[in-house]
Amino acid sequence: MFYWIQTYLTRHFKWLIVILLAVLIVSFVFTIGNFSPLGGGGRRYVDQPFFEYDLSSERDVSDIFGRGRVSLSINIPFYADNQDFLQTYSLTRIALLHQANLIGLPGPSKEEFNTFVRSLPAFMNYSTQEFDESRYTVFLDSLRNASISEMLVTQVLREDFLIDKMRNLLEGPGHMLPHEALEAAKQNDTMWDLQTASLPYASFKPEVSPSREELESYFIRNAFRYLIPAKTEGGFLRFDPAKYIDETYQPDDGEKQIHFVTNKARYQADMPPPEPVDQEDDSSEAPENPDTPEVTLDQVEEKVIAELRLEQASKHAQNAAEDFAYYLFDKEIENGSGVFSEAIEAQGLELVPLEPYGRDSVASQQGLGPETLNQVFRLNESRYFSDPVQDGDQFVILIYRGQIPERSPTLDEVMDRVSAHLGEELRREKFVAKGQSLKTEIEAALAAGESFESAASSRELDLASFEEFKQSAPAPEGLSAGARNQLEGLEEGEISDWVTESTNGILVFVARKRVPDYTLADEPVRTVIESQSKVLSSRNLDPIISELLERELADTAYGR
Repeated sequence: MFYWIQTYLTRHFKWLIVILLAVLIVSFVFTIGNFSPLGGGGRRYVDQPFFEYDLSSERDVSDIFGRGRVSLSINIPFYADNQDFLQTYSLTRIALLHQANLIGLPGPSKEEFNTFVRSLPAFMNYSTQEFDESRYTVFLDSLRNASISEMLVTQVLREDFLIDKMRNLLEGPGHMLPHEALEAAKQNDTMWDLQTASLPYASFKPEVSPSREELESYFIRNAFRYLIPAKTEGGFLRFDPAKYIDETYQPDDGEKQIHFVTNKARYQADMPPPEPVDQEDDSSEAPENPDTPEVTLDQVEEKVIAELRLEQASKHAQNAAEDFAYYLFDKEIENGSGVFSEAIEAQGLELVPLEPYGRDSVASQQGLGPETLNQVFRLNESRYFSDPVQDGDQFVILIYRGQIPERSPTLDEVMDRVSAHLGEELRREKFVAKGQSLKTEIEAALAAGESFESAASSRELDLASFEEFKQSAPAPEGLSAGARNQLEGLEEGEISDWVTESTNGILVFVARKRVPDYTLADEPVRTVIESQSKVLSSRNLDPIISELLERELADTAYGR
């Protein structure tokens, strides 16, 4: 709409545009600008101190988050871009750096700095777990392409060195009881031999016939699933270029040549290949040159002229659509009024109705695509017509015709869906009960001396075996995470609970379990103590950082 107003004023009232522009400039200077005599002449923001920074300063905020983003790309190179995470990470860096400077932690020596840089994830070759010079070079090149200097990267790395040292000081030692480490090491290195018996869910088809009362109860409990969303009623006015084609229009040679050169590849693709050459004996053979000859303007001149006429007609259709929309606006014509109908009829247009549709169910109809149909959601009773929209070769104006509000259907209206949903829920319940029953039956068979394989096979379950793998190692191929999670607490000869997954149900049988006989002095136990102590010590830092940030951000926009 602003486009038509602008076009109209520019064509007919240029002097008015100049006056409006002058008024706008004067208003800005005297009421909004920094030197406004009405603005008090003072600063228009409140200081928001955050350690050595001011969070009300655009420069300081840019410095904090810019350095944080560089640091994050070095320490967590594959992190998903997340503004909340970047904000917390960047502010935490400043808090730790402030504490490091407060107690006078020394910066890195040349050797310490080199060792630190060579340990960072962004510069590591993950197959060798060693520093990769090429990755470092690629990283610096990527920053240069983003207009980030190598000097800034070096400053960020020196800050991260101090932050890392401060983090280690605040974390302190982590504590793990000896017997916890011993049990963890044993669990990590326990060797398992498993057998699984599974039942495909697709093959489980029990009789399910819910009653009317059950269906009604389910429908009431899940009414939100069956709400019929609001739908918008609309229509459109079509401005078809075919109505505006001027058959008498003859483009000049320059126009034809430009259009031909621009679209030559398309014309060339439409050229038929050379036909076989007829011989005297009524046979035919391939032409000497099998390549399609290069297309010329003379060969496609009629097509070029037709397309240029269509282009001209398309511009006329666009102008007609814009003029009509402006006419509706300028004359303040009411939607659905007699004047509206007369205006449509006078232009030789037709208001084509659309099937009502909601925001989540926009599909092509009446030759219009979803992108065009979405324009109707911007309309309402007071602004009932859209700007002209191009859809293919045509232009259309969407017309708002009303709203069908959201409503709750009756059970009978959605009976098929409710029956299907409840039937699936009851089927799942029976599947779980079937699994529990199978476990009881197989346990009884094992107690009677039957093998797990025999007991499972006789019940038409699918068998699989997984031998000699450690609890801490990757799961063998074919063993699902749900089945593996059943191992905790299972002993040799025991069967797990029934694990219901999306495609099947599984019972896990421990055919063999070998627990290592470790003592506290053994290397695997010391390794667990070392690794877990680091994990546990890192948890000491969280409450410290939370308190620092909460205190410093209390009076800032970031703490409200």
